Amino acid sequence: MKFVMLTDTRMNNLRLILHQIWATLYVEYVVKNPLSPTEHTGGIGVANELFETALERFVSTTLT
Repeated sequence: MKFVMLTDTRMNNLRLILHQIWATLYVEYVVKNPLSPTEHTGGIGVANELFETALERFVSTTLT
């Protein structure tokens, strides 16, 4: 699994932020959820409403 974040070129290195997204959000809401598929064929992405909501909240509070 790879996470990519498109930002302004003036942003600092976001490697730690991407690791936090994986470790705290993706693992909690997708990997530990037996009803949520972890592999998505055709590039659909993560279709998990809890993950998407938590990710939006995390990004808006962390990067503002």
